[in-house]
Amino acid sequence: MDSEKQLFDGQEMKALINDLLTATERYHQEKLVQKIGRIKDERTAESVAQLFYSDDVFIRNIAIELLILLDEKALPVLEEKLSDKDRNIRKYALDALKHIKGKKSCEIALGALDDRDENVVEAALEVIAEHKFIEAKDRLWEILEKTKSVWIINTLLNTLACLDVKNCPGVIEKKIVTLDATQIEKNILINTYVRTLGIIGSSGSIDVMINYSNDFIIDDSNLIFGLSNQIVNSDAVTFSQETIEKLEKIYKEHWDYRDSSQIFISMSAMVKLNIVFFLCDIEEIVRLYKGKEYFIESLYDLIQKLNEIPTSSINKMLRSQEAVLVEMFLKLIYVKRIDGCNLSIEELCNSDNPDISGLAIRIISDIDSYKNTVLLERLSNNHDEAGMKLLETTAATESHLIEALEVLFKKDPAAGWHYINSRIDSMSEGVRVGLVDSISWADDDAFYNFMTTMINDPSQLVRKKTIKALGSKITGRSLAILKKMYNDESDSINRREIVSNLCKFNSDYIWDTINEAASSSDILTRLAAIKALSSNSSSKAVSVLDRLLSDSVEEVAEAAKAALGKERCLRDII
Repeated sequence: MDSEKQLFDGQEMKALINDLLTATERYHQEKLVQKIGRIKDERTAESVAQLFYSDDVFIRNIAIELLILLDEKALPVLEEKLSDKDRNIRKYALDALKHIKGKKSCEIALGALDDRDENVVEAALEVIAEHKFIEAKDRLWEILEKTKSVWIINTLLNTLACLDVKNCPGVIEKKIVTLDATQIEKNILINTYVRTLGIIGSSGSIDVMINYSNDFIIDDSNLIFGLSNQIVNSDAVTFSQETIEKLEKIYKEHWDYRDSSQIFISMSAMVKLNIVFFLCDIEEIVRLYKGKEYFIESLYDLIQKLNEIPTSSINKMLRSQEAVLVEMFLKLIYVKRIDGCNLSIEELCNSDNPDISGLAIRIISDIDSYKNTVLLERLSNNHDEAGMKLLETTAATESHLIEALEVLFKKDPAAGWHYINSRIDSMSEGVRVGLVDSISWADDDAFYNFMTTMINDPSQLVRKKTIKALGSKITGRSLAILKKMYNDESDSINRREIVSNLCKFNSDYIWDTINEAASSSDILTRLAAIKALSSNSSSKAVSVLDRLLSDSVEEVAEAAKAALGKERCLRDII
């Protein structure tokens, strides 16, 4: 695709606009939009803005999309349209400004705060919220004081939350209480107020939200979101036992784990208060969300923060059909040294899943309360180095060989490493993959020495597993090895996997590699960089994504645009 900026030609633009209006196929329309969007000129924006007057909503939406593509070149005509006598045209202009970054967009939107139409004022507030234009704070207070519109106040609450304005609940509450509005309208405002209190309130707002839930009809989602945000952002020691008991009752009555928009913020709040009833639903939660990137890892980190995990919940999870749950709770037993699950652990030592059996064997080997000499001796039979040589020829499956190696490591780590190092070149791909998966328990020096070897393995799959293993240990040593691997890796799939893992590291050391990936000639590598950056809200991530907005490949540019939108949505409260 020709990505160079094109010069404006009036006749050509007229023809392109006419073609756009008459095109019937989506593909043809998208190509015309791309072509018009590359003609970065204020006159292009003027031509496109005329589409605001179309009776076809699809054409009007295309006009907004095109003006966003034209970026700052569209600002003069958008500012002009804010004086149009048609309130809908004024709102369309603000809808475009919402997605054109820069202070100028916000300054234009400020002028619309005095509009006579409340829908236009709401759209202007959304622009300010989207761009987090904190300079507008004083104007917002003025509007709150003067307006009598329920809907403007409602949008103002969301805007103040987006700007993270603190210490204002008293002023807002007084406004709502004294407002001349129906009970239904006040209930709508209280719902939004409760939701935003999680951000703009203080620890004292917890009791306010609880009281409102008694006096008004508060949507479950709003109540849980507001409470959860405030709990997570407050010092837990400030909550009395009575308040914690009230909160637990509210969570039991109103929490819905199927609400994906707040699943983690709500569980984080419960963990902070050491409320554990959500563990009863953890199996269903995992089924619902296990396909979500990094969900299992994040869930493990969250549950690990609980002061106490009921033994009954752990035993239930050890019998789960979800292997990831069994592994998770085996790791929790090991890391937190949780007692009381001996029978379940001993049964899992014979699991057909080598990851599960390996973890179970590790527990009965290392934790005194779980040690079973008879069982360990039986498992250890023929698992010394001499026995391993025999097992190589008699093991029914590769998983049996891997399990035997794990037991050997428990019995004699030096012998285990000697066996691996002397035979690694003759081991099958499946065994090498299994070793990478199961070696995470080794001490740091042994782990990183092994990983340094495996990044040069001839198998693409083994190297991919090595990338995943390094990505699970967020340390400087892991980062250094991954960066070296990116430079040396010949497989494009693995290079993309490395890029995806680098964004887990909160380090400035990743950005040279991320920038290189974002400039890669491989389209899929650029897309991998965008996906990795989509959940990173740092200014450097935004800068890289901004640059990719002008990528010559439409799919890349669209992905960058979506990633920037996702990053903004992560900050939205609704």
